Amino acid sequence: MTAFLCLLLSAPPTPSEAAAEVDRHFAEAYHDRGLAAPEACDDETFLRRASLDLRGRPATVEEVVRFGLDPSADKRAAAVDRMRKSSDAAGRWGRYWADVIDSRATDQRTRVNRPTMAAWFAEQFEAGRPWDGIVTDLITATGNSRETGAVGLMVAHAGEAEEVAAEVSRIFNGIQMSCANCHDHPTDPWTREQFHELAAFFPRVVVRRNFGNGPPSLDVMSHRGVERRPDAATILRFADANRDGKISRSEAGSRPQLERQFNTGLVLADENKDGALDKAELEDLYRRVANNATTGQGSVEHRMTDLEDPTRPGEVMRPVSFVTGDALPVGASDMERRYAAAAWVTSPDNPWFAKSLVNRYWSVLTGEGFVTPIDDMGPTRTEAMPEVLALLSDGFVQSGYDLNWLLATIARTEVYQRGRGEWTPFEELAGGAVSPITRLDADQLYDAALTALGVESLSGQPTRRFGRITPFGTERDRFREVFFEDPSTPKQDIVGGIPQALLLMNSEALERAIDSDGRTFVAALLNRFDDNRDAVIETYLRFVGREPT
Repeated sequence: MTAFLCLLLSAPPTPSEAAAEVDRHFAEAYHDRGLAAPEACDDETFLRRASLDLRGRPATVEEVVRFGLDPSADKRAAAVDRMRKSSDAAGRWGRYWADVIDSRATDQRTRVNRPTMAAWFAEQFEAGRPWDGIVTDLITATGNSRETGAVGLMVAHAGEAEEVAAEVSRIFNGIQMSCANCHDHPTDPWTREQFHELAAFFPRVVVRRNFGNGPPSLDVMSHRGVERRPDAATILRFADANRDGKISRSEAGSRPQLERQFNTGLVLADENKDGALDKAELEDLYRRVANNATTGQGSVEHRMTDLEDPTRPGEVMRPVSFVTGDALPVGASDMERRYAAAAWVTSPDNPWFAKSLVNRYWSVLTGEGFVTPIDDMGPTRTEAMPEVLALLSDGFVQSGYDLNWLLATIARTEVYQRGRGEWTPFEELAGGAVSPITRLDADQLYDAALTALGVESLSGQPTRRFGRITPFGTERDRFREVFFEDPSTPKQDIVGGIPQALLLMNSEALERAIDSDGRTFVAALLNRFDDNRDAVIETYLRFVGREPT
């Protein structure tokens, strides 16, 4: 019985048990280095932090007051459970994962389909689906991008085998493989051949524009695996007008599609340099471009380009997992390949699957991962607190890849609940002596404004851009344009800027919501309180989650 099978068969620790074990390791690490562990944050700070992290918005005034008056010893754990089970939490993590996939899209135009993908993710999280099932759907999905959010990964990269392979490895294994497209990995043991064996799982993915009625969308489907190679004899029969056994430039020019092939053929296959293509040269041309289908339109097999002579057909690659060694034969169908890829990515025998997710969530919640950047782990990286990363990864596998188990465990730790301040990291201890204060992302900021101002939306109307109205220009979109950052970027690298300050100062939608006229938050304050002190306290509770000092 393998170690991983034993791990799967054993019961996972409860979130409280796992959190206590994490804290024990950190306490030992602080002691060994002669450092004092940071003090715990106060209740108001914890509630604001957990609410923003777990459900994407700050607590309401009523929640802040109720939490402060609650005398129970386990109120923090109870609050974490309430928040992570809410529909707000599903929406928050749905938007987060849609951003992870879309942030490095090959074709930026596919971002118009992001709302469908975010909604699909939210449905999965609200239903409590395990992470391995969600990832399997993302890798194997087919359908229309407006109707099936799971196709978002394939749509974001236009079905390009190399791009899809690199993102599957980066997002779900935390391993950067893209540089191995052209050469062996410079710091890890992965080879160029291994990268293209991974890409060989995805050549038959087809992404096509749907020209039906309605907003723009894309269809994801499978290539049938039938090679269509032009026939040189047929081309000659129809294009060789003077019957001299070859096609000249004037003969090709009468047919636009053939003219493009002819110009390419002169470069690649005109061996005798006579400015024409005979039957042998045409056959050589079609042999060279065989299986090199239009990007995103699927091809029979994936070929690794010959760097010494890129004009020649590359070597046909067999689909092989660079982690587990599992392989498929050449000729396997698209669905056979993609389900096999999903199976080895999510396998308990692939340690990177659990470690990459744990590393990512630890970074989101505490401000710093065990490995930074979070999507560049690799076997040669130095892991901070490796015993904690292993503990959480093993527990995550034992839980059946339960994302709620992981969130509950991290949020219960003393590490998560400690104070934060100026980031002072020291070698090998995750999070540093003090975890960094982190900035709100675009969606958190927008939802914080809604909660504080007591409105359902700042503006549901399209926004005018460059003198025209676009259907995707809502006020939330404006916040996302100005405040958006790649979710995989280290927290310490994210800084503010002038455009962000200008948006907060000059947003017409914000000004309307704050204006003292009508039924706004400010108007309600002025009507409700005669004493300015009481109004200030209420304002602090809404915007900062605590009373003013």
